[in-house]
Amino acid sequence: MSMHLTSEESLSLNEYHRNIGLNIHKARAKRKITIEKLSQISGLRTQTIERYEMGTHNISFVVLMKLASILKVGIDEFLVWN
Repeated sequence: MSMHLTSEESLSLNEYHRNIGLNIHKARAKRKITIEKLSQISGLRTQTIERYEMGTHNISFVVLMKLASILKVGIDEFLVWN
């Protein structure tokens, strides 16, 4: 059984990803950590982090937990709606 999203649900999901990405960017900027440094610490490619921050790439819960730990924030800070 395949699950398909309506265009409205897809738009909402895209907005959600963009919001999470914005929150990751804010947390990184607040700690004054470059994408390159975050890449080095996390083991993620810089392009992947950029895509997360732009909201164009799905991010797993495990990666959110890893980034929250590195950036010393609660995971809930990534989930706050702006």
